[in-house]
Amino acid sequence: MIANFSTVVLGRFSWDVNSRELYRLDKNDEHYAKKCVLTPKQHQLLTCLIDAYPSTLKKEQIIEKVWGSKHISQESLPQLINRTRQSLEDGNKSILVNEPGIGYSLNFTPVVSDRTTKTAPCMPDNDDTSTSTQPMMESQLSNAPSVSIRHPLWCALLGCLFFGLILNLWKLTTAIYYQQDFLDVLNAKPYPEMTKGQDGIIHLTIDNHECTYYKTQLLLQCP
Repeated sequence: MIANFSTVVLGRFSWDVNSRELYRLDKNDEHYAKKCVLTPKQHQLLTCLIDAYPSTLKKEQIIEKVWGSKHISQESLPQLINRTRQSLEDGNKSILVNEPGIGYSLNFTPVVSDRTTKTAPCMPDNDDTSTSTQPMMESQLSNAPSVSIRHPLWCALLGCLFFGLILNLWKLTTAIYYQQDFLDVLNAKPYPEMTKGQDGIIHLTIDNHECTYYKTQLLLQCP
């Protein structure tokens, strides 16, 4: 039975029954780019309900198909049903339908594929081929999900590079600004008449003046 439903619509999602990935139908939905991935147990649950369509599957039958002969608690099936409803955003319980006292059934819409489109047509002229292929490619490109390059890791990396560039420019500017002062100190000649006393006191002559330099206080006194 499942072979007749290769693709179905479950509420807001389109589902290929051979895959565990569900895709949103509404492109205007803010979560459109996010796909829903079913767990293996959720996939088995939905698959067995599609197999039983349009009949309602009893709880014991669902447990046998999903868990096999494995012993489970009484809460295992209700918990699986609740998690699957959350994944399908089935708040009103209209997709996974509970038949009181019996079991569950699945409310879905089959997507009927046009098999004639898969049949190879007669070979058209070259001009017809180019004009028919181009709209198909444009349609596929327009339906492809967009990829954003604004990744947090890239943003952090670019921020660090920009900060490092600004810091290096500031250090370079400071070095250029104090370059002449450094050269003056480097090329300065010592005073010819300078004697070093005790406790860091230095006596020297500056422009015929006897001066005293207190090294510990960084103080220069000249009469």
